[in-house]
Amino acid sequence: MNIQEIKNTLNYLLDNNLKLVEEGKGKIAINLEGVPGIGKTFCIKQLAEERNAGYARINLSEVEEVGDICGIPLKEYLMYSTDGEELWVAEKVVDRYAHMGYTLCPTCLPRMSYAVPAWVPQNSEQEHILFLDDFSRANPLFMQAIMSLVQFGEYVSWKLPKKCHLVLSSNPDTSDYNVTGLDLAQATRMITLQMEF
Repeated sequence: MNIQEIKNTLNYLLDNNLKLVEEGKGKIAINLEGVPGIGKTFCIKQLAEERNAGYARINLSEVEEVGDICGIPLKEYLMYSTDGEELWVAEKVVDRYAHMGYTLCPTCLPRMSYAVPAWVPQNSEQEHILFLDDFSRANPLFMQAIMSLVQFGEYVSWKLPKKCHLVLSSNPDTSDYNVTGLDLAQATRMITLQMEF
């Protein structure tokens, strides 16, 4: 498809994602595949502007730590408010919550969680496009780490906002490019659109 056909199809898929959310169903991730330099990144950024949606781009080929994508692990403790409300609190702020009247659950074991990465949109009412660029050029470890994010829009202890769309870009798996091919488990978790010059 050319760039205008891609944009028309993307608009349809993003509108459909919003309908799926209203129905309590999961959104579908979209992978835009094509050779370098044909405007994949520009197309997605322009689409976000046209939809008046928030936009965040992460180039996966430049990421060096899994924590940059998935969040840094942290230990949490279960605490109770004076009303009996349960709240999991990061280890570093347990004392602060204790000073506010929360009590530590004496019989509960701590759990490991993940801090929400800074790039995750915080405004749940605005539509967002999270663009994971160069997916097929990423370290295979990162490709595996984001499979749950691609399929379910969440990673262990945090979720993307309901109106946040996940769009990826990749290069074709040919001998012309230094890419990691998508296995069937990855490929079936998203819709792939082929973009041509």
